[in-house]
Amino acid sequence: QTIGAERLDRYTSSLQVEQVTSLGDRPLVVIAANHPDNETAYPGEVWMPLQEEFATYSTNSRYIVTDSSAHDIQRYDPDLVIEAIRWVLDEAAPPVTRDLLFGSDLDGDMDIYRLVMETGEWQALTDTAVDEYMPNWSPNGQYIAFDRLIGGAPIVHRINVDGSDERRLVDVSGQNGWMGWSPDGSQIVFYSTREGSAKLFVMDADGGNPHRISDIVPGYEPNWSPDGTQIVFMSHSFGVGDIFVLTLADGHIEQLTDNGSVSDWDPDWSPDGTQIAFTSDLAGHGNNDIYVMDADGSNLRRLTFHDADDEFPAWSPDGTQIAFCSQRDGRDWDIFVVQADGSYLQQITDTPYDEWGVDWQP
Repeated sequence: QTIGAERLDRYTSSLQVEQVTSLGDRPLVVIAANHPDNETAYPGEVWMPLQEEFATYSTNSRYIVTDSSAHDIQRYDPDLVIEAIRWVLDEAAPPVTRDLLFGSDLDGDMDIYRLVMETGEWQALTDTAVDEYMPNWSPNGQYIAFDRLIGGAPIVHRINVDGSDERRLVDVSGQNGWMGWSPDGSQIVFYSTREGSAKLFVMDADGGNPHRISDIVPGYEPNWSPDGTQIVFMSHSFGVGDIFVLTLADGHIEQLTDNGSVSDWDPDWSPDGTQIAFTSDLAGHGNNDIYVMDADGSNLRRLTFHDADDEFPAWSPDGTQIAFCSQRDGRDWDIFVVQADGSYLQQITDTPYDEWGVDWQP
């Protein structure tokens, strides 16, 4: 299979895919590259396994990537090459079968939409003159919580899954938003500035009985653990965003990330409770990527490799896929889905509008 170089231009102009073959059950890709010293590399041969020291393996060993002259592979960011190869191969990715929720400014302001994956239909669930965003499906699939921007501040609202019976769940002033459902759907955790600085609060699913659960200042972007015992959240108490976990039984708070001047934010727990996905600019390229770590903060790995911003990860209910938002076309935000191991990147929306904040049908 020969792939035209023009398909790779959106990633980097210095790489060309010249040949794709197979080695066992893994695709083997030979790269011809324009060297930084302007020497043009010629298309090379497919390297045999004994010459694998000249190649770069992806983290999941699905791909072997080498340039045609073999000795110059270190001149290129192998992660960028791997991301590009995944895109140009355009393999048959595992299907995205569950519907997705997101905010979109399709009609000018940001509204909540449901994308029906079986038909491709967009269903508008809100239609107002203000922005609504960050939708969050209840565990039983009956309700959708979301933030509405009122007077410049997010306020948690709730609708039925068909968009009916809208309710404002918070009646105090200030910011009260960025919510997450408890596993049994009976409560909602959110951040609030009602006491001044942002703190974490929990309320019943109908908005009743709001109460503070932590004194840490500030606390944002909370999400409940699948077993209901902990809350993961972001705080920039020490100057930059880091990920923390609050144990509800005793109030103990554990810091999971500490990457110096780098911000880590928007954590989302995997359905089995063993991993946490989050957004970070840890790579130091001036853009945000999606990362995954074990629930105790260990085993950090980078999931996306692109020079555009990738943000707002959301695990699929079966834990096999992660949806996120990206500006990969250089203009607007679109929805992408990737396998939990970083393979099979799929673009879900491709519009001239922003699709921002995403959640899965339970």
